[in-house]
Amino acid sequence: MPWKLSNTQEQRYLEKIFSDRGIFFTAPGFYDEPDFLEQERQDSRFLEIYARYVEARCYDDAYLADAATKIDIAARALEASIQADGRLGACVDTSGMLGRPWYLELRCQNHIDSHLSKK
Repeated sequence: MPWKLSNTQEQRYLEKIFSDRGIFFTAPGFYDEPDFLEQERQDSRFLEIYARYVEARCYDDAYLADAATKIDIAARALEASIQADGRLGACVDTSGMLGRPWYLELRCQNHIDSHLSKK
C-alpha cells in the first residue's frame, strides 16, 4: 500500500530545512520541540512546512497498515460519539482534538490539511 503523496526530493529538501535549524524531525509531533517552536515564533507559517513534510515523507508498508488500522478504530469511535451526542457538525472540532494524542499515544504523523482548516 504505497503512500501516494510521497516525494523523496521534497522530503530531502524539507529535512534540510529542519536540519539547518537544529530541528530533529524523526519523531511524530516534532512541531512541539523547542527549536521548532522558536522557528514558528519567527515565522508564523513555519508549521505549514511540517504539514508538507508529513505529506511528502516516504512511509513503509508496515507503518501505513498500522496507521490505517488506528485511523479506522479512531474514526468509528468518534463517529459513534458524535452520533450519540447529536452534534453531527462536531467532526471538525473532534478531529482537531485528536491531533495531539494521535502522535503522543499512537506515534502517528498527522496534520490538518489547509483546505479543511480555512474559515
